[in-house]
This record gives sequence, C-alpha cells and structure tokens, in this order.
Amino acid sequence: MKRKIVILLIYLLLTGIVFLSCNPDKNLTNPNAADTDRILSDPEYVESLLEGLFLQWWNSNQGAYPAMGLSIAADEATSQLVNGNLNREPRRSWNNSESSVNRYFVETPWYGMYKAILDSNDILKALDNGTLSVDINMVSALCNFTKGLSYGFLALFFDQAAILDQNTDLETHNFTFESYSEVMETAVVHLLETIDIANKNSFNIPDNWINGLAINNEDLCRIAHSYIARFMAQVGRDQEERTSVNWGIVINHIEQAIDADFAPIGDGELYYDKLKYYSNFEGLIYIDYKTLGPADTSGAYLEWLEIDPSRRKSWGYNIDIHTRDKRITGGNFDIDGTDFRYRSDKAHYYSRVFDISRYNYKRYAYYYPDKTGSLPILTVREMNLLKAEALIRLGMPGAADLINITRVGRGELPPAADDDPDLFAKMKYEKRIECMFTASGLAFFDDRGWGELTPGTPIHFPVPAKELNILRLPVYTFGGSGEGSAPRK
Repeated sequence: MKRKIVILLIYLLLTGIVFLSCNPDKNLTNPNAADTDRILSDPEYVESLLEGLFLQWWNSNQGAYPAMGLSIAADEATSQLVNGNLNREPRRSWNNSESSVNRYFVETPWYGMYKAILDSNDILKALDNGTLSVDINMVSALCNFTKGLSYGFLALFFDQAAILDQNTDLETHNFTFESYSEVMETAVVHLLETIDIANKNSFNIPDNWINGLAINNEDLCRIAHSYIARFMAQVGRDQEERTSVNWGIVINHIEQAIDADFAPIGDGELYYDKLKYYSNFEGLIYIDYKTLGPADTSGAYLEWLEIDPSRRKSWGYNIDIHTRDKRITGGNFDIDGTDFRYRSDKAHYYSRVFDISRYNYKRYAYYYPDKTGSLPILTVREMNLLKAEALIRLGMPGAADLINITRVGRGELPPAADDDPDLFAKMKYEKRIECMFTASGLAFFDDRGWGELTPGTPIHFPVPAKELNILRLPVYTFGGSGEGSAPRK
C-alpha cells in the first residue's frame, strides 16, 4: 500500500524538534534545525553524529521496547511487565493509539530507525561537502551499514515504511509508504553497498564507534553478509513466504558470514542491552513453557498445552520440564542447567493467567547488575542453524552436523541425523534455545515464518498512531482475529 506522506520525523525536524531514542519521553528543541547546511559544515557536530551512529540504531533496537515485547509475543519469555499487552490469550489486536501505555513499543523503533537513517544521510552529505577529514570509504561503509540495519528492522517490524536517501529534500519531496518487501530490498541494497566498499578498501573502525570492537573492512563485510542472510529468511510473513525465500542465496551469504560473534561491549552506561538485562533479572522475566516444553519427556508439557489458557492460573498447572538437555537441567528437573534456572519456590505467578513459569534465564547473568560485558546480537550459532534450515529446505545433506554442534556439544543430547523425520523441529528447537535473547525480535520473526506464532498475534505492526494522526491518515492496526493476524495452526 502506498500513501502520500510527510513522515512525522521530518515534521519534527522542520519544526526544530529532535527525537531522543534513549529517552522516548523527552524531546529537545534544536534551534539550528532550519539551518541544515550550516550544521553539516561543523566538523565537530558531524563527527559526534558519526561516533554515535551505531549507538542510535542500538538504542532503538535492543531496548525493552520493542525487544522484550517481541520476545513475549513469540512465547519465548513471559512477564507482566514490558509485554506490550502481547502476552494475553486469546490474543487481542494491537492498540495503535497515541494514548496507549504501550505506544513506545512501535514509536521507539519507528523514530529511532529514522533518526539513524537521517543521521547517516547527513554524514554522507557532509562527506560530499568536504566537512570531514576522516577516511571517506570507512565512513561511507558505516553509513550504508547503519542504513541497511535500520531499513531491515523497519521491514521486519512494520507493514510499511518510507524510504529516504541522502538526496531527499525533506521540505519538497512527496514521500510514499512502501511495502515491507520493498523496504527490505532497500536494506539489502545498502548492505551490498557496504560489502562492495569494504571489499575494495582497507580501514579500521575506531573501537568507540561500535563499543569495544576493533572492526576492520573484512570484519564489516562478514557482518553485512550475515545480516543479509538473516533478513532474507525473516522478512516473510507466513510459511509460504518463508518457504519461497531463495535459500541458495542465503547459503551463499552465510558462507561469507561471521566467524566470530558480533558482540559490542556493554559499558554500564551508553551501550545498554535491556533485552539481556531484563531477561536475566530473576523475578522479572521468566521463560515461557512453549520454549522449553518441546524438550519435555514426561508428557506434562503436552497435557499443559491442552489446558485452556483461562484455567492455567491454578498452581496445579505449573509444570516441571524433564529432559536430558543439560542447558535446561543439571541431571534432575529441579537442578539448574547451564542456561536456565529452576525456581519452584519463586514460580512466576500473579493474578494474570498468562505469566506462569518456574524457569528463568542465566546465560547472560554476568551482565546483571553492572551492565558490562559482551553483548552478542549476531552469532555464529545463528548462522549455523540458519544454514541448517536452508539445507533442509533444499533437500541437501549437512544440516544435522550443524544442528549437532550445539545439540550434542552443549545440550549433550543424542545426535540428529539428516534422515530424521523431525529434523526441522530439532533445528527450530536448537535455534530457540541457542539464540535466545540475542537480537531484538529474532524468535518472533522466525516463529512468524515458521507458522508458530500463537493464533491472533499481529504478524507485523502498523505505522504509529502519532504519525498517522499528524498526517491526517486513518489509524489502523493488526492482530486479534482481524487483518494481519497469525492464523490458527
């Protein structure tokens, strides 16, 4: 669907207001907003944009909004807090209202991603104007990389978005909302441009631009290839769209992907990963039984699934997971595994019926409470399991070996084989366990394409009502039993 628009972000810029993604409640007046050319001729200002460019994307992506809400909508985690009201069963339609207490769930990624895009465009303009004395190729590659990540998340999360390039005149251009598939094509173009620049030029990105990481041109190439593979697989809104992905090209990108996790370093202040912080905060976020249940060998999980959600509030419907998976249990159901804690005495139980669990997470326990340490958002294990999915879909051998790297190596489970009738299910289970709480929306976007979302869950989210109201466009939404809802299984 295309519509003539002047996106709210542009409106805010032209009226002198700058959005701060790290604090969605706060706007700052920018007295220089009308004098863009003069601002972009100031090297200190442009260099500050450049130094904070990736951080702008990070803060709009790895925060409680939208990261924790997407995890809860995917039945990866369960919590009464930061859930965006996406934990209820049966699912309700998304409340796309300016007055909704959950409005930041859609506003944070929308305005944050556009801030990163427009900052990238401004930096590229400054390069053309000769404002900066830094390595032009390095800066151009980083700007294209940031735009690729930003458009990629917009395409994964929203049904439509606007595409802006550095030549866009914000005051005169007639903008349109493009479909998510067109926005994703733009994301891939920018990531391919990143790869092209990085392949042709040597450079080293300062380690404070992506905190704690000394990334060179070859590293950036591998990271960009990895994101293209992820985006290609996850953009599909249903099983049919995911099946129709060109999985051969996905494999091609994975073969050029990362050989070490992409993991900025949390500094306890600016580089703050709320997804990892909250998910390892004992007593706040618990693990949904739908994540751990497939490993259960006692039959309790299958019985639990048959119980109407409205009756699960009884203490009798809390269950124990019996499994050989060492990540979940340490030899007995009530002994902690390497990744999960068992808490029978602190079972997650409140007045609501949707938040029951006896398990929480501890793989990133080092990050709590100091908010320091490695913050993986793109991992080798994700690439291995994505390649396994591609091989299964293409009917090619080798998927089991990739699955067994973690299934046997960490879970100490019996090895999978390429001719297992449940090989695809084993792949899905491994990806859920091994990639939990890494990147914002990873489980949600996978479940959407695998057909695993709880029926009625929105398959994507609408342009924020705040935007639509300023543009005098109808406010719309998805989910419940209406348009854009996950179908019954």
